[in-house]
Amino acid sequence: MGFLGKIDNDGSVAIAKLLRREYLTTQQARDFMRFAAAQMLRVDAYFQRTEAVFSPMFQEMAERAVRHDAAFREALIRDFREIGTSPEEVEKLMASLERGEFKMTASRDFIVTTFLVSLDQAADLFCKMEWSFLRIEGTREVFVTSDNPLVLEDVGEGATKPLGIANPDIEITMPLSPTTVAVARWSGETGYGIIAPDSIAVLNQRTINRATRHVYASYWSDELLAQVVASQGRQARTVIQRIESGGSLIIQHAYQGSR
Repeated sequence: MGFLGKIDNDGSVAIAKLLRREYLTTQQARDFMRFAAAQMLRVDAYFQRTEAVFSPMFQEMAERAVRHDAAFREALIRDFREIGTSPEEVEKLMASLERGEFKMTASRDFIVTTFLVSLDQAADLFCKMEWSFLRIEGTREVFVTSDNPLVLEDVGEGATKPLGIANPDIEITMPLSPTTVAVARWSGETGYGIIAPDSIAVLNQRTINRATRHVYASYWSDELLAQVVASQGRQARTVIQRIESGGSLIIQHAYQGSR
């Protein structure tokens, strides 16, 4: 069994107990937290976000190295010559690089490495949060899920803040079945409970808004399809700011939703 396969298998054992409203052992609780972290990080939305964060930094580093790092330039020229590039072509290539006519992006391998490093960090933070597992009763409404199943929502008042686990006003939701949802906060109730009927539509709308491409439901509904179509453009975005500070450049980023 592979690394992610073990996370899925251990997580499914923990979720089966949660759906039966049983209490988890310490290890099973940890297994669930790692599974939840994987649902946040192993999705296209995370990979797109990571690429959006690191690529501008790599681009800036490469442009500065080409223009100002003599040792880097010499090594680059040497590499070009070693692969048989003519002196004329080397000169053209270096001139093009100095004009910034290239694009640097975070590679898939780099993003996967970042995912592996972030997984246990996220799981550790999840272990410190207050989790409740809420079941639907007294209504035929059910939860939907998506290709980005774990949703982070800033539920605080005032200006929106970054959608990160450390945000003190963050609320995390992840449907475990059509009738049960896991909810995590930094303060609040823990354990098993019943969700208020009015809250089901709210959580479903969050799930729909954060979907990358697909929303999944246990039923067919033209109304649900219309909700999904209308949600386009509501997805959270990674905002990049370039701040000049004296002779330094600060590249600041934040993953933010809209209210």
